[in-house]
Amino acid sequence: MDAGGLYGGAGLRLRRLHAGAEGLGTLKDPVRIRAALPEDVAAVSTLLIETWHDTYDALLGSDKVDEITQLWHAPAVLLQQLKQPRISFLVAETAGQIVGHAFASAWNLPALEIARLYVRPDRQRQGIGNRFLDALIALYPRADKLSLSVEKFNFRAVAFYLHHGFVIHDEAVEDGAAILFLEKTLPQREP
Repeated sequence: MDAGGLYGGAGLRLRRLHAGAEGLGTLKDPVRIRAALPEDVAAVSTLLIETWHDTYDALLGSDKVDEITQLWHAPAVLLQQLKQPRISFLVAETAGQIVGHAFASAWNLPALEIARLYVRPDRQRQGIGNRFLDALIALYPRADKLSLSVEKFNFRAVAFYLHHGFVIHDEAVEDGAAILFLEKTLPQREP
């Protein structure tokens, strides 16, 4: 299915957003943000397992990360998510490799909920995360707020989101993990 079929009019916005803008000068290779395809699911699963181990082994332990990633990031689970309505399941691709992934739901527009934004550890701090945020905002011109949750002690992610204008609006403990809830109010835009 093409991006237009996945997102309706938003797919056209995604194609326009990235037509002719395939990368940033600071990146090793040109990176393209695009809608994921079913054939990308295995690579996204591998990416999520790698980034989760890099991020959470020190916080949760390798065995717990294995358990979580087998439940949450199995290719069959990701394929089901890819097929859901009113979602954006994006990948960052360079030289034929998936180096990043973002997943957001538009179920509660005008609030857009970012459920995942991960970049391969060796490709972090190269602007890919910024490009995912820009792409998600461009896809949903009716969105007036971005919201997400992040593990409190995932300091790199917390710093990334605070740097991009998110504010902490709540905190909780879920399944023994300290979770921060962040939001960013978006300026009014034309649809």
